[in-house]
Amino acid sequence: MKKIETLISDVFRKFELCKYQKRSKILDCWNNIIGAELAELAILTGCDRSVILVRILHPAAGMEIRLRKEEILSKLNRISGEELFTDIKAVMPGKSGRQRSIVRIRRTK
Repeated sequence: MKKIETLISDVFRKFELCKYQKRSKILDCWNNIIGAELAELAILTGCDRSVILVRILHPAAGMEIRLRKEEILSKLNRISGEELFTDIKAVMPGKSGRQRSIVRIRRTK
């Protein structure tokens, strides 16, 4: 029979809860790193493991995030002291393939 400390430690390791907590804490710096104006148009929605998820409200904001991606990732990882983030996925509302296909179906009727 395993001790409770061992079980909890195994769960933390399996689900990377320590990294999740670190990522969450580091992402609190998002607005400071990208700037207040851009942060209003590129809203951090969370992360999926090492990928930062951002909702883009204007195409220019999406372009700026793409252009500055390496800089942003570098700053966030430097603050954390390790490579917690590897990519940024920026999505504009209403621009997913599924929604486009629904629009196409409606237009053909």
